[in-house]
Amino acid sequence: MKPPFKRWLKNIGLRVICMGIACLSGVIDVYAQGNPDQAVNALLPMIKDRFGSANTINQNALEPLTSDQTKLSTLDGKTHGSGQLTCPASPYFLNVFIHPSTTGDLSKVLIEQDTNFDSKIDYSYSVPVSVSGVCSNGVMSCAPGLWNNCKSYKWSAPNGKATLTEAPPSELGGCYCINNSCGNNMAMSSLSRVLGDLG
Repeated sequence: MKPPFKRWLKNIGLRVICMGIACLSGVIDVYAQGNPDQAVNALLPMIKDRFGSANTINQNALEPLTSDQTKLSTLDGKTHGSGQLTCPASPYFLNVFIHPSTTGDLSKVLIEQDTNFDSKIDYSYSVPVSVSGVCSNGVMSCAPGLWNNCKSYKWSAPNGKATLTEAPPSELGGCYCINNSCGNNMAMSSLSRVLGDLG
């Protein structure tokens, strides 16, 4: 493990311990009705044993919360159960295909989605305009190779399916030009950013 991960794990571990102690306060109150010192003295070794190091935090808290291979258990280890915070996901749920033209505009943008996360594409959307600029929440379509006569389109997802609707430029954010009015081959030279922003 790299040192930053160890620090992260330790921070997570401290939070888990604090959450555990907070959750146990009710249990301590119940036991403390008779003898408070005895109740605390009985619980603290169990807490330390279950969450006292990075390894035990990983084994008793992080793995059970992020994997179905390990079960959560009570402090005394007698009762086990599932408490997973994560679940398996589709290997992909969105594909973005682009085809730049000689003017630098994207003549074709195709969005494919797995809308029900069953690992099968069940929806595709072909952007109905050429794309001259990409925004954080939409696209700009201008005269080919120019930044003139532009129209702006905003992404929406009715029923979870991506589509574009015309919108005023004031509703778009983080727009940048990708056609030849801003330089040559902008879309391909910034491919990961363009695909990421479109996605």
